[in-house]
Parts: sequence; C-alpha cells; structure tokens
Amino acid sequence: MGEDLPLGVYREWKRWCQHRHYFFDEPAMSYLAERFAEVRTPIVAANALDDLWAQPRSRDAFMKAYRNAEVECVDIDPHAGLGELGHMGYFRPKAQPLWENVLAWFARHSSG
Repeated sequence: MGEDLPLGVYREWKRWCQHRHYFFDEPAMSYLAERFAEVRTPIVAANALDDLWAQPRSRDAFMKAYRNAEVECVDIDPHAGLGELGHMGYFRPKAQPLWENVLAWFARHSSG
C-alpha cells in the first residue's frame, strides 16, 4: 500500500472500472460470476463514508456477486469521533475502537 502499481495492472484496473459490473463484464473474466456465487460463508463488507476509492454504492454492487452468501454491509461514519479514515484508515491505530465490532462479528459467525 502506498506503492505505485505496475502500468499493466493500472490499465487493467482502469478498464474494469469502466464496466458497469466491474470485471464481471470483462469477457476473459466471465467465469468469476459463478465462482463468486459458490461462496456461502457470511461476509461483512465495511466502508468508510469518506473513502473516495470504494464508496458504499460500489461495495453494494460488488457484493451482489456473492448471491448465495449472507452479506452484511456496514457504513462507517468517520465523523463519529475517529476523524478521516479514507480507503485504508480502518487498519491504522486510530481506528482501534472499530476493531471490537469486527471481533464480535467474527465471534458471532464462527463455527466453534
């Protein structure tokens, strides 16, 4: 994170972002829709509301591919005392108050 992407990776990513359904519309990636549909484990997908790269509506569209999984989408309001989170802020020490919620989610969904 924080490193430049190789040019080929950037171009591929840019092309996917131009498709309405991201890489699912890419002919060479058509097999992925069925692979995503095979996932049956619970998923939590959280987004900071100040994330300019992955906004909740993009997350919601992407999560539709997991059509056989229980998906919980969570919006994180950075103005609720945490300050700016952006795309990677969730993994920084200032976001530690949020981590308990994640641990609780895993505890609720663990098989043990």
